[in-house]
Amino acid sequence: MISAELRERVRAMAEKYRQKELDFLEMLGKIPNHVPEPKKPKVRVKAISKRWSLPATSSQTGIVGE
Repeated sequence: MISAELRERVRAMAEKYRQKELDFLEMLGKIPNHVPEPKKPKVRVKAISKRWSLPATSSQTGIVGE
């Protein structure tokens, strides 16, 4: 069994560690840890509703050249 004095010392060490951890986390919250990203230029795109058509070749039409 652990003596009461040793138990109290372990409890005090755990509390000290917990307080250090809380202080560190609080400090991190106060320091801006991110660098704002530069704004990217906006690109505008226009939709085209027409279908593309390939130029007809002589083998496809059959009439061209006769």
